[in-house]
Amino acid sequence: MSHLPLATVEEMIALVSAAGNPTCETSIESCRRALLAGLARLVRADFWVWSIAINSRAILGDAMTTHTVDGGWESEEKPAAFDSIMSDPRFRFAETRAIESCSERHVTHHQGILKTVAERKQFMETWKPIGISHLLLSGYPVGETIVNFFAFYRSSQRLDFDERDNMIVHSIVGQVNWLHSFRSVQPPNSKVIKLAPREREVLVFLLGGDSIKSIACKMGLSHHTIGDYVKAIYRKHSVRSRAELLSHFIGK
Repeated sequence: MSHLPLATVEEMIALVSAAGNPTCETSIESCRRALLAGLARLVRADFWVWSIAINSRAILGDAMTTHTVDGGWESEEKPAAFDSIMSDPRFRFAETRAIESCSERHVTHHQGILKTVAERKQFMETWKPIGISHLLLSGYPVGETIVNFFAFYRSSQRLDFDERDNMIVHSIVGQVNWLHSFRSVQPPNSKVIKLAPREREVLVFLLGGDSIKSIACKMGLSHHTIGDYVKAIYRKHSVRSRAELLSHFIGK
């Protein structure tokens, strides 16, 4: 399938238009949720999840990690079950592959990000406890270290996603730039913790996706000094990774 039918393209345009553009009156969070919920309906997904992942190779002293920010959950129990699955070693293996494959370019898969049928089968086994059998995943690199993951799921009673679904998700995730915006999101005052001036400056760069090396270059400081600032920021916000820090500011 090399192109989408005109009717589908019109649906995509209508979806993006309905979600609107983030403004002072309409937050980026509400626009993002509206767009992802509509996108899930367009590809007939049972629910969607937005996660942010960190490529540890670019961050001093930070582990490769994925943190769920938001999701179109159909029940209150689903987020807890989802977090439990993300700690499964089989998920961690797939997570590493996904981050590596999307670290430099936008990639969307409806057949999974693992190379072999056996690997894909083992990975999907982790989702069976919550009734999921099909996954469509779109990974979009943001800055030097962050990958935005938009995942769409179908239950075991449904057919798998197809190339049409893949093209729809890839097109919208790739073309709607504000979906990946962090810098423009100002945290509510209730989430701001008192930081030293230098720490606050580093925080802005962290939220923008800059690596330790890039921040050090921009601020004219050593990697070790920036690393110390990052550790202080994590400690003051009671987080253990940049993914958790991002979630603190841009999550619900």
